[in-house]
Amino acid sequence: MLSLLLTITASVASPGDAWTQDFDQGLELARESKRDVLVDFTGSDWCSWCKRLKLEVFRQEAFLAGVADDYVLVMVDLPRSHAALDQVPNIERNRELSKQYQVQSFPTILLMTAEGEVYGRTGYQEGGAVPYLEHLAELREMGREPLLAAKALGREFAAANEESKPALAARALALYPTLPKGNPGGEHLLPLLAHYLVLDPKNEKGELAPALKLLLGSTKATPEQIALGRELDPKNELGLLEYAVFAKAFWAGKPEEQRVAAQEIVALHALGPIRERKVAKVLYPYGAMWAVTHLQDLDAAKELARLGLPYVKKQRGMQMQLQAILRKR
Repeated sequence: MLSLLLTITASVASPGDAWTQDFDQGLELARESKRDVLVDFTGSDWCSWCKRLKLEVFRQEAFLAGVADDYVLVMVDLPRSHAALDQVPNIERNRELSKQYQVQSFPTILLMTAEGEVYGRTGYQEGGAVPYLEHLAELREMGREPLLAAKALGREFAAANEESKPALAARALALYPTLPKGNPGGEHLLPLLAHYLVLDPKNEKGELAPALKLLLGSTKATPEQIALGRELDPKNELGLLEYAVFAKAFWAGKPEEQRVAAQEIVALHALGPIRERKVAKVLYPYGAMWAVTHLQDLDAAKELARLGLPYVKKQRGMQMQLQAILRKR
């Protein structure tokens, strides 16, 4: 046991200058060195899994050597003790970054470009430095290339003449659905998809509908695009109406917005079942809660809750709320 401990200790690199605690400085260094950024969101004094990941992986010479050519290493520490907080250069910036990148568990490891676009997200993985490097390589392959391809296509479209734009828009229409979930490359393709509003404004060629569905499902749809989805598909025969309702309901935060969204969800359900799982998993459960809260329509709320339950099996809180609606009399 002692010899094993000595072997492990010998392979642990001193922290040195391998990691920076300044996120913005890390991005700048990445741009200068043409590397990406690996960001470790950690709780150095309270998170046991963070401590294990640091000891087993991040301080190992094999890891530091394996990432040196590809990544600038940034630690975003969110400790709790006064002593540890005193060692953090800018805790408010770290808290801001935690919200910006929607960090909900620790450790969270993000792989991103020098522009701060995240293409990979992970956490603790057992096995040590070498398996972790293999894991990072897989994330990089799955996320980075699609992002770069989407960005390149977006730049090509921005510089293209009008004659070239239809072919580029068609490439975007084919590429967008293949992007990994949450990949920021999608945002670079939205202007190309929106070009179908010019190429086929009334969906006479059948080209606008698939592009508009992607726009509405992106959560970045404009009010004009939402209105167009309703106009082109008032009975949800193409699946555009449900995406239009989804696009509006996704951002419903105020009570009045939720009331309107509930009315639209109830009306949509009256036309028939929601087709797309992505849409159903949002509209059914939230529609149920908003229908009982803002419409006082218990019958509609129960029906939506019944349909929503299968989509919230891993969301204990939401599951309990839907079950509570079903028990109401």
